[in-house]
Amino acid sequence: MSNNKAFTLIELLVTISVAGILIAIAVPSFSHMIIGYRLNTISAELAEVISFARSESIKRNKTITFCRAATETSAVCADGQLWTYWIIKQNASGTAEDDVIKRGSINSHNASIQVTTKNITGSKISVNTDGLARSGSTLLKDAQISVCATSGPAESIRVITLGAASQVSITKKTGVCS
Repeated sequence: MSNNKAFTLIELLVTISVAGILIAIAVPSFSHMIIGYRLNTISAELAEVISFARSESIKRNKTITFCRAATETSAVCADGQLWTYWIIKQNASGTAEDDVIKRGSINSHNASIQVTTKNITGSKISVNTDGLARSGSTLLKDAQISVCATSGPAESIRVITLGAASQVSITKKTGVCS
């Protein structure tokens, strides 16, 4: 009598089928989790950048501007709807590279994430020496930066709100990118 310790073909097929079903159920949930993580990360980075601009304005005793940039190396603020690059500078109207304090980019993950603004004139936030954010000459009290996914779960929008006294908050919202 032989003592074989191996899987039969039927056992192997059943195991592979069960594994396939479990993977088919898990993949959509996993992709939604990744989208949520990306939205949270980009939102937190932008909120930190706004706080950095505020602290620099107080530290340097100068108006500091956080704005959209047209290219990765641009030293001037650019108007526009979608954000890909941003800069923080100490002379909003200057074009010199020396005026740029910090620069960065927003990873759109192959255009699956979009960043837009609302109630911010010219995609530019200026923080005066008093630490308060303004858009043009208007004190910001309900300005918003939206970070949204073009596809994904129901809560696919993160809204960064600049409230009274330049308080920065991030909230989850449902809807589609606008």
